[in-house]
Amino acid sequence: MVVCICSHCGVDWNGKYIMRIAGPFLFYCAKLLCYGVLLATTAQLARPNVIVTVDGSFNGSTGVAGIAAGWSTPVPLQDVRITALLTNGLAPPASGTAFLTTSIGPGTTLAQLVAQTAVTVSCSVCLQEVTLFTGLNLPAGTYWISFTKPSDSFLSWALSNPAVISTSAGAQYFGFAYLNGGYDPFPAGNSFLIPPDPDIWTLGYDFSVTTVPEPASLYLFIAGFAAILAKRRRSS
Repeated sequence: MVVCICSHCGVDWNGKYIMRIAGPFLFYCAKLLCYGVLLATTAQLARPNVIVTVDGSFNGSTGVAGIAAGWSTPVPLQDVRITALLTNGLAPPASGTAFLTTSIGPGTTLAQLVAQTAVTVSCSVCLQEVTLFTGLNLPAGTYWISFTKPSDSFLSWALSNPAVISTSAGAQYFGFAYLNGGYDPFPAGNSFLIPPDPDIWTLGYDFSVTTVPEPASLYLFIAGFAAILAKRRRSS
């Protein structure tokens, strides 16, 4: 109705006229809306990008030795973080070593090793999400997570059943493999039985692979948005 009257009056209906007749209320409402957009967008940019996750209803755990879980990516990944849900079946701490390799099975050697790290579950008879690796830059390819542990350690890997598998960026989940023979001195070199279809069982060992957004993206967005607000304020 207001627009109709003003158009009949020949008033130039533009942004500055709106601000003059509406007063500061409309300006502050617009400001609040802009801040809301900024916060929502910043939160979205800061959220880790999920490449592969396996989780679901907890269904017990098994010792980490002799178990491996695999996935692949068709594109290079930057600043990768890999976690696993581990358990300790007795008095803390439970310790072991995690390995990330590009293959598993006989013939796998240190040449296929991407990273390894010591892991510890500090609580007793509990579940603990443990960060295995951070800051990895991974080329496109296949990757497997495996473990070893001392004979007196009760370090175990949590199972979900049914497992919920999530992938993105073209990643593929290979399921898990289990020991099919004697132990190799290098855990990833064990003789593993790999199911031909990762969906052959409904269970899975819980782990996640994510990439962390670059801080530069957030800084550029915030700086650009602040510049737009400053320019708008000067023009009004």
